[in-house]
Amino acid sequence: MIQELVKGLVQKTYNIRIDKDTRKAEYVEARAVYYKLLRKHTYLSLDRIGKSVGRDHAGVINAINRLDGWLTYDDRMIRIYSEISEKVQEQVNKLEGVEIFKSLEELYENKYIKLAKQYNEMLVKYDFIKNKLARFHPHILQEEEFNISDKITERLMAIKTPDNKLEIQVNEEERV
Repeated sequence: MIQELVKGLVQKTYNIRIDKDTRKAEYVEARAVYYKLLRKHTYLSLDRIGKSVGRDHAGVINAINRLDGWLTYDDRMIRIYSEISEKVQEQVNKLEGVEIFKSLEELYENKYIKLAKQYNEMLVKYDFIKNKLARFHPHILQEEEFNISDKITERLMAIKTPDNKLEIQVNEEERV
């Protein structure tokens, strides 16, 4: 999946097909960028990377070494490689479900909201089970494990969302 993504981005950027059997400079550069990005984002062997465009592992090693040299002084190559690398990283993050947050506070706020919602869902399930037990085994409800503090429940009935709108959760009357 990542391999096709990288190949597509490189081919689109250079407006060429990198598996064409030629030694023209633009093809050599494009293949080198492709090789380096695959080494960075996958665990593919050098041989497998090379074979994906009709080359061998030695050509992949040589191209990556040459690209590393170009990236030390060639501003055009630095710009092209950086742009493609950024696009690949964005797509990989989307595929892996990685969320990017602008600040630590945003991360914690997001985690808090998720946890609070999960807690409320668990309270609804808890009440459902408690009501079923009340019908068939009322003596079990007298045990200490079934006495959750009402204060905790009341605190989590309304949770603020990131856009400061109140999100009303299930209230006590609806929990039957």
